[in-house]
Amino acid sequence: MSQISRISVDLARYEPGRAFGTPENLVASSALTRGQKIAALERWWMQIQDQIKASGEGMPANQWTEVDLDLLEHIQAALRQLAEQTGAHAASR
Repeated sequence: MSQISRISVDLARYEPGRAFGTPENLVASSALTRGQKIAALERWWMQIQDQIKASGEGMPANQWTEVDLDLLEHIQAALRQLAEQTGAHAASR
């Protein structure tokens, strides 16, 4: 059994960054359904957006903003990949 399949489903769904490390790992995981993956990626995206927004509102600046922006791009790519998989499944029906 791989390490990624032994993760807590709640951790995977609500703290995907801690559970998977990268959006690519999340997409490749068998621990979540496709819908759960999409929800986790969207939640992750919102968490990053909130951090960036908070740093612009006088809260301590996030020193990893460039990394966060890169991560947002990877999350969006992962969401597109999941959407394309759905399209491929629908086309084969």
